[in-house]
Amino acid sequence: MRPKRVRVSPYRGLLAGTALREVLNHRVFVPGTWDPANIRGAGYDIRLSATGMIAPEGRNDDATRYFTSKNPRHLPLILEHGQTAVVSSEERFCLDFDIAGNIGLKFSLAAQGLLVLTGMALDPGYGRQLDDSGAWVAMPDQRLHFVLANVGAKSVALTPGRERIAFLQLFQIEPATPSAIQSLGWNALSESLFDSSETARPGGLAYFRNVKDIALKVDELERKVQDASISVDKIDKASNYVVVFGVFLVAITILGLVLNALTSAIGHLPRNANWVQDLLIYGATGAYTIGVLCVVWLAVRRTK
Repeated sequence: MRPKRVRVSPYRGLLAGTALREVLNHRVFVPGTWDPANIRGAGYDIRLSATGMIAPEGRNDDATRYFTSKNPRHLPLILEHGQTAVVSSEERFCLDFDIAGNIGLKFSLAAQGLLVLTGMALDPGYGRQLDDSGAWVAMPDQRLHFVLANVGAKSVALTPGRERIAFLQLFQIEPATPSAIQSLGWNALSESLFDSSETARPGGLAYFRNVKDIALKVDELERKVQDASISVDKIDKASNYVVVFGVFLVAITILGLVLNALTSAIGHLPRNANWVQDLLIYGATGAYTIGVLCVVWLAVRRTK
């Protein structure tokens, strides 16, 4: 009896090494839009594009700017705490119908507090369309789009054209039935997340803006409380000085009256007054003077 033959599947699963390198040109990416230096052992690093970007304008996030092929952004994209942006991949996609992908986040960005919002799966046929001859050809500018939000404490700088913002793994699968892949697209993203004007305000991303506004209001409130505390301390010290001056003035006045009375009493002492009487009078004068000085010293200590 012949042993039963086991059918070996022609589908290789996760693509890596030489198999990965073989499918990238024409079968995954539009030629000339990807960089072989970004190939990893079992995946490819997606780069940040200088175009297809909606980025905040300034530290206060008063408005946003659109960067297209007519005005690419060459300077680093700097996201302050609480700021958001929509960016695109440098690579253009044209997946065959027997290739699917998974999109992962870069830990190096997550460690800086950068939240990357995107779909996690890449469908077979993404980036292809049916032409007039009935062939599935590459779309002219089909990319991946990402929503970036800085939820960390420090600003994050990203360099267009070189910054790696996502990790793509590719799988060879059983060929899917060819059909158009519906993509949310750049226009839908810009309309749903931002206004359509050239200097737009965040729409769907208002949550992150609101969190930033709350943080700014809390900081402003803390500054006001600190300023009020400093003012109260100044008033308290000023009132203490007034109290000390008042105590000192009263003490000096009473001391002067007492000394005057004692001087008069000493002047009316009989010539035959014994030493005990002299000691009592002078001792009382000295004790009173020391007491007054102690009161003044305690009042001065209270102002420190």
